[in-house]
Parts: sequence; structure tokens; C-alpha cells
Amino acid sequence: MSSQRVKMVVVCEDAQQRVFIYRLLKTFGLHRRLRIEVAQEGSGAADQWVRETYPDEVAACRRSTVAVGLVTAIDADENSVQFRHQQLDEQLDANDLDRRKRDEQICILVPKRNIETWIYAILGAEGNEKETYPNLEKESDCQPAVDRLVELLRHGWSTDLIPSLERGCRELNTRLPE
Repeated sequence: MSSQRVKMVVVCEDAQQRVFIYRLLKTFGLHRRLRIEVAQEGSGAADQWVRETYPDEVAACRRSTVAVGLVTAIDADENSVQFRHQQLDEQLDANDLDRRKRDEQICILVPKRNIETWIYAILGAEGNEKETYPNLEKESDCQPAVDRLVELLRHGWSTDLIPSLERGCRELNTRLPE
């Protein structure tokens, strides 16, 4: 499918996720028709907001007369990545919506802990998924990690990635428009 005709929607928890995903989508030319929804600070748990917003955006994608891709980013925090995927599936069930089909351009990114875990791991820090990594000084400081991730997605990645990042790479490879 041509990326020129695809409208992309991003649902994410915070500014760092927004910048990271925007820059990633921009690299693939998927930023021209883009709408980003970010949980508002101080309005409660950001992960809950993402979970509650997800079914509405899935339904909107499916109703659309134009091709729509959806990227949903939610931190695993102290939960497992699989648990977050199950929560999103349960949100679809609760809203009488079918779960994601293999051919749908609905991508779910679940960094263990938070997006900084991925950023530090991509940049070569001896990262693990138990530590909480500090916020970047500026959200835009994630660009080197985005560039490296693009290389991994274009040329393949080794199996030594942290598990949540490896799953995220598979999601991006199979769920983003070509």
C-alpha cells in the first residue's frame, strides 16, 4: 500500500513517546497525514487513557473509507508486555470489537518500563527491562535512537535485543504500511 494514501493515527502516553514515534514515522514518510493523541498530564493514569482510547481509534480505523494505520504506544511499567497486549484486547472485547487481525495496520508498541528503556537499549547501553532509565534532557534527544531503530528495521536485527524492543520491531515490520 502506498504510504501517500495512508492516514496514520498515534495514541500514546507522553511527550517522549510522541516525539519518538513521530520521528520514526517521518523517516518512513508516514507523517504527512498524521494525527497524534497524547494523554494529558495531570488527567489521571496515562496508561488507562491509552487503554480507553484504543477501542475508539480501532473502530474509527475500521470505519474509515481511506486506509488508516494506527500506532498505539503504552508503557508496560512493572507489568509484562503480554499483559498490556491482553488489556488492549480486553478493551476491544468490552466494546464489542473484534481483536486485531493479522492484516490490519494496527501496531502496538509496549516498551518494558517506559520508552526510555528502548532508547537507551537501542543506543547500546547495557540495558535491562528492570531498571528505570532517566528522562532525556530534551525529547528530541531521541533522534540517534530513532535513526538506529530505522537501520534495524531496514536491515534486520539480532536476537540480542531486549525482549520488548524485539517484539516492537516485529510489530513495526509487520504492521506499518510499506
